[in-house]
Amino acid sequence: MKRVPFPEGWHLDSSWNWLQQSTLLMFYNIAFGYLTTVDREITARCIAIMNRVDPELVTYMQYYIDQCDPTRGENYKLAKQFGQQLIDNCRKVLGQPPLYKDVTFPTAAHTEVTVKKAISSTRGLFGRTRRSAKSRRIASKRYTKVSCDRFANDQNLVLVLKPLGNADLHLNSCVLKYPVSPDKVPLLHLKHKVGTNWEYSSNLTGVYLDILHEIATSGTTFKGKNALLTRVGKSRDHRVLPGHFPAFGSKGSALTVVLFNQGSKQDVEALVDYIYSILGLNLDYILPFTAVPENGHEIDGLDDKSELAHRIMLVNLLRLLGAVKIKKASCHFIIRPTQVILPLSPNHGLFGNDGLYSESKISLETLFNRWNSES
Repeated sequence: MKRVPFPEGWHLDSSWNWLQQSTLLMFYNIAFGYLTTVDREITARCIAIMNRVDPELVTYMQYYIDQCDPTRGENYKLAKQFGQQLIDNCRKVLGQPPLYKDVTFPTAAHTEVTVKKAISSTRGLFGRTRRSAKSRRIASKRYTKVSCDRFANDQNLVLVLKPLGNADLHLNSCVLKYPVSPDKVPLLHLKHKVGTNWEYSSNLTGVYLDILHEIATSGTTFKGKNALLTRVGKSRDHRVLPGHFPAFGSKGSALTVVLFNQGSKQDVEALVDYIYSILGLNLDYILPFTAVPENGHEIDGLDDKSELAHRIMLVNLLRLLGAVKIKKASCHFIIRPTQVILPLSPNHGLFGNDGLYSESKISLETLFNRWNSES
């Protein structure tokens, strides 16, 4: 990790180093008996290893597996068997771009307040209830076979469908293709414009859900893509994203973290200039997830903080997109548009007592018309 300018930042591109640690950790977890069954977490870790593998790592892994003596016990036998299987699958994906495959559980925010009034925020199972771990597992052999058949054609996932030892394979769920009803609107859906109104489209929703299904099964690649993510945080929080890079950074990926003030027009323009002129990147995605809480500000209590929050969440977000448009036009990037994931909210003044938050969010919806009405 090295320092980069503007005006303070960090650049990480050492996925190969974290990969060696990940493989060794998994090997010793099996050897010492900590890992006895293949679950979704192990599946995700195996996919992460395969996404970062290179010929040097295969040689590195093969050396440890060759040195593993299966006569030392059942755990070492499993480690050798599982490790060799992982190596064989890694060899099959050498030279191929990394693939994103979603094998995790849907999660939702879970906040707890302890007896000492400490607040703890975690991610829990979506729709979590007070049930035992046993009830969460799908023990049906019929369902497990259906799940295995669904992945049978994916040679990259063979290793995660075999249980270690005599342990049961608990593949809790898989993504299924469901027909989309034109009458019932699913929670996740798409709309299309009819006249001046946006209406639910069952056709677009069906295509979208099929694409999500394909991503979850066959995977999708982000090779050669560049994304900009903005977030709110104190200066000491600048290591949050770098902390995720060892787990999710694939081969060829890099993460550059810079500190900037989205409330400043000068910083917004300098950030875009830094991306296009200094880093030489062309943005494919922008995720402007910058939100400023305004709790306690009713309509008769709007102050300078409300104006600052409005400028950060709306005005300078539009300036950011405008600055990207200028750079793309000047560089003649005509056939490579940037997709913006807008941080919208259903809060259109329903909650109240939150300053100009709802005004900032609802105003972003005008961009659905602006992209078509403006040049």
